[in-house]
Amino acid sequence: MRKNQIELTPAGQPRLLAMLGDTENSFSALFVYAECNANCLVEGSWSTIGVQTRNDTLGRSFEYYTPKRYFELDPQGRPRFVYYDNNYSIEPDHIGGFYLWCDTDCTEQGTWNEVMFTKQSGYHYESISEPVLKFTRDGRPRVLSYLNPLGNGANGSPSRFEVYYSGCDSNCEQGESWQRIPLVDRGSGYQPAWDLELDPATDNPRAVNYQSGEDNLFYHSCDADCFSEGSWKTLDMDLGSGWGIGVDLKLDTQGHPQLVFLNTSRGLGSAFCTSNCDQLASWNGQLIETKDDIDSAYPVARPVTCNNGMWDIYSPTVTFDNAGNAHIIYDAAYKARCQYVDPTQPAPPTDVFHEIWPSVRYVTVKIG
Repeated sequence: MRKNQIELTPAGQPRLLAMLGDTENSFSALFVYAECNANCLVEGSWSTIGVQTRNDTLGRSFEYYTPKRYFELDPQGRPRFVYYDNNYSIEPDHIGGFYLWCDTDCTEQGTWNEVMFTKQSGYHYESISEPVLKFTRDGRPRVLSYLNPLGNGANGSPSRFEVYYSGCDSNCEQGESWQRIPLVDRGSGYQPAWDLELDPATDNPRAVNYQSGEDNLFYHSCDADCFSEGSWKTLDMDLGSGWGIGVDLKLDTQGHPQLVFLNTSRGLGSAFCTSNCDQLASWNGQLIETKDDIDSAYPVARPVTCNNGMWDIYSPTVTFDNAGNAHIIYDAAYKARCQYVDPTQPAPPTDVFHEIWPSVRYVTVKIG
């Protein structure tokens, strides 16, 4: 679930973006695009192409826990995605945040294009991480990511991560056409999260971000001139106690925000609002399920050499059907402390805490 993303065209045809050859601590991955137009449960109905290789030598030790939301179809059903590359082994260097797109024949060679929308100064390059891609109703790209901007460090080098809202209104194949504005500090911690949606009637952006180290969940909104300073409102959701991990934002048909998020100690929760959503008093919360519910629904038999088992939950994704029911999936890995003995060594048993059983949890519920 973590490395693959699927979207549907307006006609309901599936489009998939996957990362191959990627592991938690590896430096490179191949983005593979796949599509099917009919009989999609029949082998041979899919076409694929390797689009681009990513070489992120900065390392990505905690990507395991972060949702992937960088692949999207524009309103015409054409594939686009955003990624960060840090490949300095080629000439010229291929370093920065890149936007890739294809308009036709997208499983054929030579049909994909890209533009770097971050900045460069000499040998200093801006970096981004975990971008979220959305489109306005007329197909203009909007990106939310954390970005390390030029100018903060020595000699203009990057030194500070902030969550940025970026986008382009025309001539998007040219990097200078892209605009951006910082919204909030990324914060500390190893499980930050952010998400972006656009109002279905106005295209006005709504965003959320979770600072895992500080235990803060923020909701951001803008109604005009959204690349201008002072145009955004920020609300501290004041949830505390670990709520906010992997936060996923959706807007209903009236533009009302609905959030789904996790607490690794307690379970799955939500928050929602129908008016005056820049005020904390307008929001309500709901506990959807606890970790005890997961234990009851899916008991795991531990190996006899293992004890102290627990569920580790992360990366929630929510979608709503026409009746307003929430359909939520998230990763749930059962982990335990296990003892291992090497019969060739006199040393005592080794304790290792690791994953016993990977799973994906599906929940459907009415929020509100």
